[in-house]
Amino acid sequence: MKILWIFIIVAFFSISYISAIRINEVELNPSGSDSGNEWIELYSTTETNLSGFSIMNNDGEEINLSGLFSGYYVYILDKQWLDNSDEKVVLYKEGNLLEETPIFEDSKNGDFTFNFCNSSWIFMESSKGEKNKCQIGRAHV
Repeated sequence: MKILWIFIIVAFFSISYISAIRINEVELNPSGSDSGNEWIELYSTTETNLSGFSIMNNDGEEINLSGLFSGYYVYILDKQWLDNSDEKVVLYKEGNLLEETPIFEDSKNGDFTFNFCNSSWIFMESSKGEKNKCQIGRAHV
């Protein structure tokens, strides 16, 4: 019985992390130079301390996050960090996997980004720092 309670407590805290913060939007091939123009947007329904959080790309490169936010948080990558194909973003909290995107590909320099919409990813016009403009009829990933 004690093991069951431990499992329930661990599951509750895991679900709390998952529902409180998520990867919300990814720009991997912006107009112009990728360096300094790529970004990853996180969304949290509650105030979140990013201490202990990190993001990783599909090449295994990791960035430790910091700061406090609620709502939308845009992390601008200071160098080219995301590949234009065979790329994904993974979110960790203290080494524990919270979420990962599917594999993305964007061969066109432009203002289209990957947006999380109703449990799936849609490639559409950027909504950087704002609520995603999820619409029916867009390309799903």
